[in-house]
Amino acid sequence: MILEIDRLSKSFNTDIKKEPIRVLDCASITLDANEWVGVVGESGCGKSTLAKIIMQALSSDNGEIKFDNKSIKNLNKQELRNYYKGVQMVFQDPLSSFSPRVKIATHLSEALINFGICSKKKSLNMSKKLLEDVGLSVDKLHRYPSELSGGELQRVAIARAISVSPKIIIFDEATSALDVRTEAQIIKLLHDMKQTKNFSAIFISHNIALVHNIASRIYVMKDGKIVEEYLSKDIHSPNRREYTKLLIEAASLKI
Repeated sequence: MILEIDRLSKSFNTDIKKEPIRVLDCASITLDANEWVGVVGESGCGKSTLAKIIMQALSSDNGEIKFDNKSIKNLNKQELRNYYKGVQMVFQDPLSSFSPRVKIATHLSEALINFGICSKKKSLNMSKKLLEDVGLSVDKLHRYPSELSGGELQRVAIARAISVSPKIIIFDEATSALDVRTEAQIIKLLHDMKQTKNFSAIFISHNIALVHNIASRIYVMKDGKIVEEYLSKDIHSPNRREYTKLLIEAASLKI
């Protein structure tokens, strides 16, 4: 097991209510090496909060995360750096994850150099190869993020994530900002990578049909809780919970 998330809880204080709002409630998931799992649920159910805690952008109130059988609590600077190398993330809005004043070549080279993957001298050639791996022409290296389409920029985001050879990539609503045609192209790219690259993935989405298409195992979230876990091949089982059935119906899947 490469990742074990055990009973994570997270609450936020608000100005509207005196009592904190619990966004995650004892959520637990596991991930094996080279496994792709999905986390699906309505907007506001806690999916993105879960992703941010895994990425250490937020701290949990309770619970534990183990990466490679080691707790990620109280990591020192070097250990945290190794963790960030091992766990990468692709965000919903690719444009917001890139500096608009920096060309694509620099974005890719910085990741390669900062994590010691290659020297500055070799980073340009490696960046070219990364773009080819995600189906982009090398001339995109000399463009600014705003000069690329949403689909092209999301491919660059995926290239940057795989550049450091992570053990896990988290895709947080990574296709929801794209049009249907571009979304299909990105999903095809991920399917190809699933066969050719050695990394595990957590695919987070509100669209259960999309998650079913990419993940072998699915966790269903509702109100911060994991309410069901099942294998994708068993999606048509009559034993699915009512909430899961509603998500399936909303995605126009017949059960």
